[in-house]
Amino acid sequence: MLESEPIMHLNGLDAYFFVRFLLMMCYILLPIWFFSWAILLPVTAANSDSGKTGLDMFTFGNISPRQQDRYAAHIILVYLFTCE
Repeated sequence: MLESEPIMHLNGLDAYFFVRFLLMMCYILLPIWFFSWAILLPVTAANSDSGKTGLDMFTFGNISPRQQDRYAAHIILVYLFTCE
């Protein structure tokens, strides 16, 4: 863990609280990022008939109009992360 106590003594309270805010955002958002990628990347790339390759397979637009039910994973995760 990053020790932010010396920052308070050397740079003042503004820098200390900014570093604490950044750490809090990392603790909150990094697990959400990894969890969402573990679910959304396979959902978006699976059974793609759009002909996209490489990193383009993982884009939101890779889901064809015939497979729009796969967007449900996106909206479920949005609701899950918003309601936490």
